[in-house]
Amino acid sequence: MPRRTAWLIDDATWTRRKDDWLPSTADGDFIASLMTPVTEIGSFAPWIAPPKVGIDNKPGDFEYVKIET
Repeated sequence: MPRRTAWLIDDATWTRRKDDWLPSTADGDFIASLMTPVTEIGSFAPWIAPPKVGIDNKPGDFEYVKIET
């Protein structure tokens, strides 16, 4: 396993490069656009993969939570 090294950076480098390293407002807006509620039985949110097997080997469309409207 390769050894990783870390280094400290000075304030000027941080100020100059922080926008390269941190998520932007546009990144946050994109993530928020993915976070749409999914309440249809058997459907999964688009940002996660459905499980191969449900809890206690139940099928993927098993109604684990009953949502009353």
